[in-house]
Amino acid sequence: MERKTVSIRIDPKLWKDARKYAIDNDLTIGKLLEKILRKEIKSK
Repeated sequence: MERKTVSIRIDPKLWKDARKYAIDNDLTIGKLLEKILRKEIKSK
């Protein structure tokens, strides 16, 4: 699957929490964000 490099602005505390969550769940931050985005889009 092709990947797109993007830049976002995000609350530093949220970013820190997301990175910790990803590490704790054996995910990369990119995979975590894809998972969240897919779930959000699918629920619409």
